[in-house]
Amino acid sequence: MKVKLAQKIIGCSILIFVTTSIAFSQGKIAFNSCADGNCEIYLINPDGSGDVRLTFNAAQDTHPSLSANGTKIAFVSDRDGNSEIYKMNLDGSSLTRLTNNIHGDTQPAFNSRSIR
Repeated sequence: MKVKLAQKIIGCSILIFVTTSIAFSQGKIAFNSCADGNCEIYLINPDGSGDVRLTFNAAQDTHPSLSANGTKIAFVSDRDGNSEIYKMNLDGSSLTRLTNNIHGDTQPAFNSRSIR
């Protein structure tokens, strides 16, 4: 399992967050890849199959964090000029900016009981 995942993303700058919450029983792994020179957010199965790109833009999208119930991903993006925190559904829909200030915001994390 780990070998297949490593083969899929080797040579990329990645950050992997895995949730062990029972509510996230789908077993998806969220990560960012900068393989093409632009960091984007992806989902993949633990066996390395089924990778899906969720973000498509010229900005750097990094540091994905999964909600405890497995329905939302929070991440950092510089799409508005500096690092801000965004969230989206697990399928990449309903993108929402959560922060907006002149200083960079980083390291998003959900409360372990979060459902929003």
